[in-house]
Amino acid sequence: MQSYIVTEDNRTIRALARQALKGKWLTAILTMLLATAIGSAPGLLLTFLFPESEPIQMFISVYSWFITGPLTLGLMGFYLKLFRQQRAAVGDALAGFSYFRNAMGLYLVMMIKIFLWSLLFVIPGIIAAFRYSQAWFILADEPTKDPESCLQESSLIMEGNKDKLFNLSISFIGWMLIASAPQIFIEETSHFGADSVVRILISTLAFGSTTPLSLAASMLTLFVRIYIYTAYACFYDLIRGNLLVMDQDQIMEENPFSDQSGFNPFSEAKEPEIIDVEATPAETADLEEKEAAEEDGELSDLMKAYDNSEEPHDEDQL
Repeated sequence: MQSYIVTEDNRTIRALARQALKGKWLTAILTMLLATAIGSAPGLLLTFLFPESEPIQMFISVYSWFITGPLTLGLMGFYLKLFRQQRAAVGDALAGFSYFRNAMGLYLVMMIKIFLWSLLFVIPGIIAAFRYSQAWFILADEPTKDPESCLQESSLIMEGNKDKLFNLSISFIGWMLIASAPQIFIEETSHFGADSVVRILISTLAFGSTTPLSLAASMLTLFVRIYIYTAYACFYDLIRGNLLVMDQDQIMEENPFSDQSGFNPFSEAKEPEIIDVEATPAETADLEEKEAAEEDGELSDLMKAYDNSEEPHDEDQL
């Protein structure tokens, strides 16, 4: 296991996240909406149909426990693909269900550990949350890894990086306040109730809004959430050494992941191959064989000439 201390500033990480999102915003929004609908729609619908039923509320709680892990794993895998400029699709939000057991196990164990640390005080719980924060990305990279190993690995790679991730998270507070302000204002000043199934479904997609206007306002929060998750994916790749920023000033104007040279910093082949671009692979191989044969022939001729030149001499001639 290899890890690094993140030295890039928050401005650089946010810039890398924005560059990775260029041309991918629509896919990211649809993915977030799909995950939110799956996670919240059944509960809101059942609450609307059976508002006073305790068994229904218990069912909603159990459903939330079972669904959160796989959805979180799917989303983290999606954002890793998006940041690495791989093919990221809306359906990746459901990929976590293919590894339901590991995703569910990681969610439960992580929540229990953070809860136990929180019993000491609030601050130990927050520190524990940052300590285990990379476990989801680790599991997304290796979905067959057991949850406890993911948590232990996250603890190790976050040594010396917890304060950096904390500062990165704090840097988004301004954006979250600005994005949340319109929705908070609309929710507090409007008195529209959720009086239809359609209104409930709109509320689900809008993270709790109850009016079409609030739905539009909540989209700002959606953009910020996507922005944050992409920055977290960048942070993870910086820790693992998958990404090396050579010039932090240059990335403000250029996209280091643009496909201009054909080199992918996340590909398995770490060293670029140098070839003759004017020759085909077959021609290159034939040329190499021809040159090797000519070199062997020249060496053989030299050896013969040298042997012929070494003739015996009579002692009288000396």
